[in-house]
Amino acid sequence: MPNSPTYGIPYPCEGAAISPADFAAFAAGVEAAIASANAAITAARKGVYAIQMATVNPAVNTPTTFTFTASAENSSSGITVGATSFTAQTAGVYLSSVYFILGQSLTSTTTATYGQIGMRVGAVNQNLDKRRGYSSLVLPRQQATGMLILGVGSVVDYQYLWGGTGALSAPVLAKITLERLTTL
Repeated sequence: MPNSPTYGIPYPCEGAAISPADFAAFAAGVEAAIASANAAITAARKGVYAIQMATVNPAVNTPTTFTFTASAENSSSGITVGATSFTAQTAGVYLSSVYFILGQSLTSTTTATYGQIGMRVGAVNQNLDKRRGYSSLVLPRQQATGMLILGVGSVVDYQYLWGGTGALSAPVLAKITLERLTTL
């Protein structure tokens, strides 16, 4: 029996004697082609991304890297998730973001004059959100989002820095994402 050119599905030809085994081979070929197409559709829809919950409790005037605390949702076959960073397994253009889930309350003996949140690629700052002039008893929510061009093995981590006096009363909670938009 010949096979179809795209999926290699065997099919009987005119004049050939058709047996139950021929129908079984045809059915198996169709099922394999459907499974292959479904897998391709799922992969195209899902993409490569990682979403992590993270905390940081930095001392004043000390840039501190967020620590991942829980995986919110991942399709990270192309991204390795470490304790404090993501590593790209494929060169590409990525979209990343880090943002506070909750602002941090300050104690009566703590003052905050500025805050900076952002991501780093290979220890080099990228896409920072810097704010000055805090005037409340809560660190304001901040978010940094940006495109990153990453090579194979590029490491991305996320930091928070604040200035003022005193200490934070509890860790800052953040949500961090990294999604590959296209390969290079």
